[in-house]
Amino acid sequence: MNRIVISAAALLISGCLSAVASGPDQTTKPPHTERPSGSGQPFSTFHEMDGLLTDLDRDAQALRAETARAAKLHSRGERMRALRAAQRSSDFSDLSQCSRRLSLVSRRAEALYRKRNQGYGALLFRDLHARAAALRAPIVSERRATTLAGFTYEQDRFSKRLLSLVLQFQAVSGGYVALACKPGGWACCQPRVVKQNARAQLHGCTWACAALASACRGGCLGPKTPRAAVAIQTKPRIPAQANRDRRTAIGAAE
Repeated sequence: MNRIVISAAALLISGCLSAVASGPDQTTKPPHTERPSGSGQPFSTFHEMDGLLTDLDRDAQALRAETARAAKLHSRGERMRALRAAQRSSDFSDLSQCSRRLSLVSRRAEALYRKRNQGYGALLFRDLHARAAALRAPIVSERRATTLAGFTYEQDRFSKRLLSLVLQFQAVSGGYVALACKPGGWACCQPRVVKQNARAQLHGCTWACAALASACRGGCLGPKTPRAAVAIQTKPRIPAQANRDRRTAIGAAE
């Protein structure tokens, strides 16, 4: 599966994620969220969050397309009807549902690592949960919007917060899929700081292998590699929209 990769230089994105699955159909919504077990964590949570973020982006892009079409309508009455249709659409409903699941998944993972007494793992998922929970406010405001301009404004606010969540997610999960520990070894998140700019930074991971669980000190312990393990290869890519936004941001900085 192509994982989510996005440039820290991007300021705004209308469609910030793109993933290609080699298995299930991408149009299939994720199943009801189960409580995370100790086995496979945090990688199983990363996998679930990846799918939810991809669905969020797809729904957000569909809503933006509807908004763009509505903005071209001539009469105010037509624009209002288009706005109401967007607010009642399945894309908007799915967007709201995915955001709730993201908040739930990240909160449960934070609780799991607190229960394990792994402070850095709890910190990572606390940060992810805070950004996932922040998606709710613009979605609620979109539902209550009474003008197309107000709806568009909240879409932009949602995109900014989604980008913040994706950057945090990438800082934590980047590189874990390519990790190939020896059978019996443990995945270990070594703490690292990812700088966004001169004033902002993110808590992240450098994923490495540890021969013993006790060797992963001060970080976040991942799963133990089974005796018969198959490496999963990925080919990450930066979506076209994110690339355009990145070039715009870099040009403005120059």
